[in-house]
Amino acid sequence: MYARNNSVLHHYIFGTPDAHKNPTLPYRDRIQLFLSWADGVRRRELLTVNRGDSLLLYSPAPESVPRRRKTTNKIIHCLIRRILSVFDPFYTKEQRKRMKELRETSAAAIEATLGQRVSELISIDNLVTAFEKQGLGYASTLVNYVLDLAVEQKRSVWLLTNEHTVGFYARFGFKELHPPLGTQVSSIRLEDRGKFAPTIPHLVGPSCDSVEPRVQSNKFSADLSLGAQHILNILSVSRQLQELERQYLTMDVPKTVDEMLVANEGDPWARYKGGHPVDKVEKTIFPLQLKTTIYLRWLDGIRRREHWTINRGDSVLVYSAAENSLPRWKRTINQTIQTLINRFLGVFPYLSTPEQRKRGKEAGYKLRATIAQHIGDRAADLISLDNLVTAVRAQKRGYASALVTKLTDLADEQGRGVWLFTHERTVGFYAQLGFKRIAHFTVGDDNPTWTEKPVVMCMMLREPKTDSPQHVTEQKTDS
Repeated sequence: MYARNNSVLHHYIFGTPDAHKNPTLPYRDRIQLFLSWADGVRRRELLTVNRGDSLLLYSPAPESVPRRRKTTNKIIHCLIRRILSVFDPFYTKEQRKRMKELRETSAAAIEATLGQRVSELISIDNLVTAFEKQGLGYASTLVNYVLDLAVEQKRSVWLLTNEHTVGFYARFGFKELHPPLGTQVSSIRLEDRGKFAPTIPHLVGPSCDSVEPRVQSNKFSADLSLGAQHILNILSVSRQLQELERQYLTMDVPKTVDEMLVANEGDPWARYKGGHPVDKVEKTIFPLQLKTTIYLRWLDGIRRREHWTINRGDSVLVYSAAENSLPRWKRTINQTIQTLINRFLGVFPYLSTPEQRKRGKEAGYKLRATIAQHIGDRAADLISLDNLVTAVRAQKRGYASALVTKLTDLADEQGRGVWLFTHERTVGFYAQLGFKRIAHFTVGDDNPTWTEKPVVMCMMLREPKTDSPQHVTEQKTDS
């Protein structure tokens, strides 16, 4: 989707004479697209044709959004801006000047032309088509989809675009309102749309048959060749789930996250960190923090191709490959993304209650100390199982066991061990799969505000079945 980088506006902002002094632009663009589209998926407002050939991101009329959802959207947008602020120090003086100019001019133009009416209008925020798919009518299909939605709601649609694409939008009834800095603020009148809007285009494939493009909503869909987001879906090829295969399929991540939160409602580790029972957890920021954490960790696992799922969300496993098995450039990217995610999540402690902050600090300290004491430097040579959860409706079917078995088979092929943290209630499950308890720590045992049973978190390790060179060396050293 870097087709947009040839746009006049993008070139004006970032194509400055001193652009060579800012090597972070490609990363900033990729992260901005990733976060904005992921947020569009969360809001169910991202549309795509044929799994990523063309994408459209829109926003509903602000007055039509419930107050609770509007507040959540504002928080997420603030967090996204906080992440992108990491790149601010790298912008050159001219780039900062042009970005400020664009923001001020755009805001003034919108205020002058639309004013308070903005709250009544649907906005098209982003529309882009892959280079090799341009000219096939995909973008028109997506615009028509939004216009049909606007007609149903009896609302108008507005957007910002550069002067080179004014003609494209004019075909749908958009009319130019004001031209600041080579951009136009445009709006569409519902009563004029019927005159301009064409019928939905059809594609002519190799067989010369007409095929209507598939518009997919509420799914984070993309194609591998476009470098967009991928979701690894593990499907069983037999009733006994004897063999699992990775396939790049679409999974409705937000829906699955919600299901997994329900499945983990009784998790004592989350209950303790959430401040329960002193803080009424349902009235604090912790549920949103937990949901955001899972969402971001899963998306990062998908990016790394280390996120597995059975039947598009019935059961999910996220793992991290051994750091020493990755090339240096990939380790650098992973560390950068992890830093950005941690910075994003670093906002939540400021919104948490004092008891939540106290417990979170305690849990984090004991977790890091246990890892350092019992695994230490060896962690870089081990695969870590970061998250395993099964939806309530799909439990007792062997899905979780199948996913863990697939991971341990992968570890055996590499001659590496697998380690994880879990609470004591699930130690027996992992023991059946070859894991052994090597350490534990307890939280809540000396906290008078925690009235429930102390939470025991166990570290478990499974050594590879085959003797890898790593283990042969360790055995000789021990002897």
